[in-house]
Amino acid sequence: MICVPVKTKENILGVLQAINKNEGSFDDEDREGLSALANQVAIAIENANLYENSRRPSTKHHRPLPKRSKSATPIPEDIRSG
Repeated sequence: MICVPVKTKENILGVLQAINKNEGSFDDEDREGLSALANQVAIAIENANLYENSRRPSTKHHRPLPKRSKSATPIPEDIRSG
């Protein structure tokens, strides 16, 4: 059995594990190959998360409009008609 982390620069996202090898035991070449695959998986997960976050409406840069008062004073007719 061989395990490698699936990680970004800041987070460990999970683990890839290979259980059985057809012949012999796992070696450094196997570990390198599985690590390369784990790196690609991490990139795919990170990209999927970035895409998903970009599709959500952001409230960071937007202020809600003030609520309209029910007791607002009506505009006089002479002002409305010009």
